[in-house]
Amino acid sequence: MIDKIIDNFNWHIVEVVMEELNWKWAGLGEGGSIPTKLDLKVAAQERLESAIKQALDPKSKEDKGIGWISASGGLKATAWRTKNYKLAQIRLEFIIEEWDATK
Repeated sequence: MIDKIIDNFNWHIVEVVMEELNWKWAGLGEGGSIPTKLDLKVAAQERLESAIKQALDPKSKEDKGIGWISASGGLKATAWRTKNYKLAQIRLEFIIEEWDATK
């Protein structure tokens, strides 16, 4: 499932947005740099693997059906499991803006 996401995700649009926003990641070069497509894919795989690991841990409790999340640098991976602790679904998102408010 990870390979399917990595192979089909629109990396070009992520690159364009990051370049347009001059979005640099710390740890990439001196003072940070805009990630390459390879950097993005590696980070996405790490995020997906982390979310899956959390989801498949029987000790890990899901919060209100939102799945298990691993996010960093604009990439957000989510994993869901079945009642039998098998992987049901994974998702990768690139998030540039989000807003929540509660009363």
